[in-house]
Amino acid sequence: MMTRVLCIGEVMVELSGIRADGAARVGFGGDTANTAIYLSRILGVGRVGYLTRLGEEPFGAQIADALIAEGVDLPPTIMCAGRQTGLYAITLDDTGERSFTYWRTNAPVRNLLDNQAELDWAEGFDALYISGITLAVLRPAGITSLLALMAGYRNAGKLVMLDTNLRPSLWRANHPDVDPGDIYRRAASCADIVKTGADEVQEIFGANGASELACPELVITDGPGPVYLHVNGAVQTVRVDPAPQVVDATAAGDSFNAAYLGARLQGAEPPKAVMEGHALARKVIAHHGAIIPKPALPAGDEE
Repeated sequence: MMTRVLCIGEVMVELSGIRADGAARVGFGGDTANTAIYLSRILGVGRVGYLTRLGEEPFGAQIADALIAEGVDLPPTIMCAGRQTGLYAITLDDTGERSFTYWRTNAPVRNLLDNQAELDWAEGFDALYISGITLAVLRPAGITSLLALMAGYRNAGKLVMLDTNLRPSLWRANHPDVDPGDIYRRAASCADIVKTGADEVQEIFGANGASELACPELVITDGPGPVYLHVNGAVQTVRVDPAPQVVDATAAGDSFNAAYLGARLQGAEPPKAVMEGHALARKVIAHHGAIIPKPALPAGDEE
């Protein structure tokens, strides 16, 4: 029986390469969408679903078509009449550093998981992947529904993976009266795998967060440095070779997550899954953009 994975989150219209005359490249992006695409390439067509909402307009239709072309299954509820898909623009300073401007306040994805049809569709998978951005963009009722869905998966013996992907400004904008750490601790208690960054662990979970998390598998990445695995109480350091070339760091973590989760679902032990994740991320950051051409994938990452 083949395992099917559900990714849940936000995908938006992306404006990049903005010129002085106003011309720009139009694409799409989103952390969980990037992971869904790479997972689909690794696991195969029909093995990955993506739960989101898009505006029923040309950009939303293009995003849906692109995901379908990657073999990702979409829910029948994905298109929302009278709504516009969220949008963000990437600008570069004189040193090449990126900054982002967002138009997402009224994007339809903010109301995700507020109806039974979406919840029913989400039940039909064997594994679940979300990120902290997924949690932050939802309205309070959606957060409650998502935490319940995670708990339901975990209780049914289905694998749940959470990438913390902390965005403090997004939490302040959408949930100014909420402590993100409280939400993250609840989410982590429903997850089998939590992946986080060394710079996020203490900020999210406190000084002793790594040792006190209830999840059985904690993956802590630190840029080009070693990856620290906490698996059922045992700590292991996995050293990885730094990337020889970094062209664009976009989707480094998203692609790592896809390869890590894909490897774990196919029976690899955590250290091997780290190496698979690192191999894909190295390829991704050597190219421009979040989604690299299929021929550039590491050997064995595409069926």
